[in-house]
Amino acid sequence: MAKGFCSKCGEPLSKENATPTTLKRMTGFCNPCYNAGKRKYRYGVTKESFEKQLELQKGLCAICGSAMARPEQDHNHVTGEARELLCHSCNWLLGCCFENKDILLAAVRYLEKHLP
Repeated sequence: MAKGFCSKCGEPLSKENATPTTLKRMTGFCNPCYNAGKRKYRYGVTKESFEKQLELQKGLCAICGSAMARPEQDHNHVTGEARELLCHSCNWLLGCCFENKDILLAAVRYLEKHLP
């Protein structure tokens, strides 16, 4: 019995095409889309290029500037192209707003309205 749909292709998630964790969350990707995304994500990102980017950024998040305990490789979810390294919070922020700058700008306006 399907409990949700793949966020990429829209196919129903089932025991045959998704992990038990994905089915519990009722969100995510079917295995074929997940594996295709993983290949794209890794395309062009080697351990050496990751380390070089980390050195270029001096170990600091490209968005908030904080020191990163576990840097995460940001990437464009449409093209799969690697971008800069981010801390977990900033990487999560981009994902939560669906990489939509209008949502982020609306959030900035909201904060400006409500902060002292």
